Amino acid sequence: MPSSAVRNLIERPSFGPEQRHRLKVELAQLLQPGLSTLLGSALGLAARFLEGNAQEAELREARQDIWAHVTGLACGVTQSDSSAAHIVLACLETRPESHSQQSLLEEVDRLSNLGVSEAELSQALLRRS
Repeated sequence: MPSSAVRNLIERPSFGPEQRHRLKVELAQLLQPGLSTLLGSALGLAARFLEGNAQEAELREARQDIWAHVTGLACGVTQSDSSAAHIVLACLETRPESHSQQSLLEEVDRLSNLGVSEAELSQALLRRS
């Protein structure tokens, strides 16, 4: 569970769905060096979407590719792989209701479980403040 300092940064009323979506992508990029090519490409696509340089249909296709990849691994998927895929999948969601404070808190929790430090999370959150 995120610390109270990180939680306070996330729960700012000024963060609307679009800001939280951008923040999810920025936070997920903290995993970038260790992401598979598929997840890294999908994350880049999410960032391009937020800048107006990708279409919703492309994100839908990327989500399908990730699900196909993860389910194809079946028993061979690790908890880390599953968590990283879930984090990137959340970044590919385009509906505003997919980017609630609760979903952002869940992403931060997953990132913490994957070894992203409190300091890295705080820095990313402060950059968006």
